Amino acid sequence: MSDIKRNYYEVLGCSKEASPEELKKSYQSLILKYHPDKRTPDNKADTEDSFHSIDTAYKILRDPESRKIYDAELLQKEFSERPFVLETVHRREFTRDEECGYFMTRKCRCGSGYTLPEKEYLRNESFYITCSECSLVILVIREIMDFGDNFEQQEIDPAAEFLAREQSALAGLEDDLNPPAAVPQVKTEDNGTLESSESFEMINNIESHEQTNVNGKIIILIQFLSPP
Repeated sequence: MSDIKRNYYEVLGCSKEASPEELKKSYQSLILKYHPDKRTPDNKADTEDSFHSIDTAYKILRDPESRKIYDAELLQKEFSERPFVLETVHRREFTRDEECGYFMTRKCRCGSGYTLPEKEYLRNESFYITCSECSLVILVIREIMDFGDNFEQQEIDPAAEFLAREQSALAGLEDDLNPPAAVPQVKTEDNGTLESSESFEMINNIESHEQTNVNGKIIILIQFLSPP
């Protein structure tokens, strides 16, 4: 079993998805940098330790089988170090402490609760909180909304959401205060004839205006096509 106390990928400065070529390139660069021949009296111990760590890391990771075993051990170590999360909650599920006002709280099933300082409440990332009495842990995340399979989940900015809601309400209020102007309607009798002479005059004015526009366009077209 390999020495899982050290992350060999970090020793070589590579990611877990690094290819064999990337591992080799990084190894060759580091082994030259920390070679014992280049050590000085001041950094003798550090150089020797780094050299052996780099050499061991590459020997483990260059072989596909030993790398597979190491990856499994590393994954198991990472899982064991993670806290057991009782549940995942949104920030909006916390309520303000009425006594001091500077903390947000949420009840725990043990009867105590989770305390969240206000400055933590405004963080733009997820984080863990332990109950003030027991060892239960919850993961606090920002509120997200899902747009379906064709869209990625997007975070909701509470301030932007509040501003959009207020602007929508203001727009509705303006519509109530300034209703659209009424469109004049021409009343007709049952037989479809117009009721008054004013209606005939209005229609004639519209037709005259449209005819003027048409005639103007024809005149401009004739002037454009006529030779100078």
